[in-house]
Amino acid sequence: MPTKQPRINLVLDRPTFNTIKELSERNDVSLSSEARLLLEMALERVEDIGLARFADDRMKTFDREKALSFSELMNKVKSKK
Repeated sequence: MPTKQPRINLVLDRPTFNTIKELSERNDVSLSSEARLLLEMALERVEDIGLARFADDRMKTFDREKALSFSELMNKVKSKK
């Protein structure tokens, strides 16, 4: 049955293919499903690394003297409504 999902064709080295094949058999899913899951996990990891770098950069410029307390922040939010 044809799918409307986008597809990617890629070439793997034999060890990578074998690893994905073993994982798919162990998890009782198709090669495609296992590869998709692994790609999603890798993309989440890349995103986490990017967010951590962003947070590190923000911490370098953080000034506790200028920071708002939670109640100050809530008052600002309420006053904008």
